[in-house]
Amino acid sequence: MAQGYATADRRYIGAAPMFFERLGRAGLPDAVRTPIAGVLEFFLENDDDTVEPSRDSFDGLLNFLQRHHDLPLPSIGVNRDGRFVAVWQNHAFRLSYEFLPSGRVLWASTERQLGRILVRDGVADVDSLPSEFACLRGTPTAPNQPAR
Repeated sequence: MAQGYATADRRYIGAAPMFFERLGRAGLPDAVRTPIAGVLEFFLENDDDTVEPSRDSFDGLLNFLQRHHDLPLPSIGVNRDGRFVAVWQNHAFRLSYEFLPSGRVLWASTERQLGRILVRDGVADVDSLPSEFACLRGTPTAPNQPAR
């Protein structure tokens, strides 16, 4: 079994403190940081099925969220390869980003347009991701942010 540390009510993988520390240093607004901390508690809990998340993938996610904290908070997961995945979805659009350890992002979007479904995907640097966020801004899950 992997080495870890424990709190009063949970056992975490050994690298867990580093993830929480990096999240704390990221400078994200509380409305973004607090839910991500809850996600980390779940994914870093030490059980038989725990896949240790990639530190580099997590840094990619944090880098993206620092640049785009005005977006609605995505659903966040960790895949079997330990990569962080962020997904935004509304009734007509789904956008997913898989943060690769290399610093690049594997992305996919699905959009309903005039009775058709348009699917696109690719790999890009964080700075050159397709800007398809307009359809996600202003949804009820968006953190309250000051006007720019």
